[in-house]
Amino acid sequence: MPTLDDALAAVQDAVLQRLGGNDAQLAFAFEFGTPIPQPSLSGPDGAASPARATELISLLADTVPDLGSGFFRRSGRTVSGQYQLLAESARAVPSAPADTFATIKAGALRRLDATLGSVEGAGSFLPVGATPSTWYDAHVSEGWQHVHVQSEQREAPAARARFGAALQQWRSPASALT
Repeated sequence: MPTLDDALAAVQDAVLQRLGGNDAQLAFAFEFGTPIPQPSLSGPDGAASPARATELISLLADTVPDLGSGFFRRSGRTVSGQYQLLAESARAVPSAPADTFATIKAGALRRLDATLGSVEGAGSFLPVGATPSTWYDAHVSEGWQHVHVQSEQREAPAARARFGAALQQWRSPASALT
């Protein structure tokens, strides 16, 4: 009887085959437990709401995960928060042209201001796009690709690296070696 590990390995194989990659080129993890109930994607009239869908997918995408054992766990950190931390604390190196650095930093900070207001009231979020753009509408099947994955018990499941070999190597910065 196939195990959960067999099923996850079959899905990983299907994704790698579909994307034309190998274990060293891709890292992905599975998230279980974040249901998206259809009513949360609907407006007050019950119809699918692009605004609600944009907000929901944006909030789901704006997370820095903790990855372990092939699973995705929400960490409490956000991509936008990390981006803001980096953008606001960035300082030019002495050899950098000040005007070029100022232009790049201003552009990064402007991107943080491109927020949309929540459809629920207070709050805002940085919007992201999804493919297909009508992912939230149960009545639109255009743009989806169907993939059939079949899991079989494997005699000796091969140990899979969670990340490519290059990412598993610890490297000290050159300054620490002198």
